[in-house]
Amino acid sequence: MSGEASDFGAQNFGRAVTRRILKSIHLAELTQARLKELLNYDPETGIFTWRVNRQGICKGRNAGCLHNKGGRTYRAIKIDGVARGAHRLAFLYIYGYMPSVVDHVDNSPLNNRIGNLRAATPAQNSANSKLSKKNSSGYKGVSLRKRSKKWTSQISAVGHYKHLGSFFTPEEAHEAYRRAAIERSGDFARFT
Repeated sequence: MSGEASDFGAQNFGRAVTRRILKSIHLAELTQARLKELLNYDPETGIFTWRVNRQGICKGRNAGCLHNKGGRTYRAIKIDGVARGAHRLAFLYIYGYMPSVVDHVDNSPLNNRIGNLRAATPAQNSANSKLSKKNSSGYKGVSLRKRSKKWTSQISAVGHYKHLGSFFTPEEAHEAYRRAAIERSGDFARFT
């Protein structure tokens, strides 16, 4: 019995691996030509519409549905059995390739106008994140040290935080953060 159970587990594991491999192949197979065959994209509005009738969806209708990922709502569009972010598809549609990270300049995940999208590294995308809801200082990169009663400033680096100094006011600490963020992230730096 246990031999049968382990065979069954191995079969399920094998199927899961096969599904992941097939999904990665599907992701790799989507081309700009295939995308344009199925969808129209308006770079001014960021909206995709279907060019063809398929599976109960009429030609000309808006493509995709809203998808919650990590507490943020994105538009996802299913093509050839694989759901992809509309922001990533917009990049492929216009530029002919899909970078590993597509950043929304204005930090609005539903604004898929091409002028609002840019290729980014994970670090650049993180630098463009909003002020955390857990932040109590009101300034990105700034916190109060209760023991010293001074405001400290820090910025994230790859895998760790860099201490930028201790200050008497949160505004001074924030200014240190602003300078470091611009130096580190350039146009991707976000302060609020």
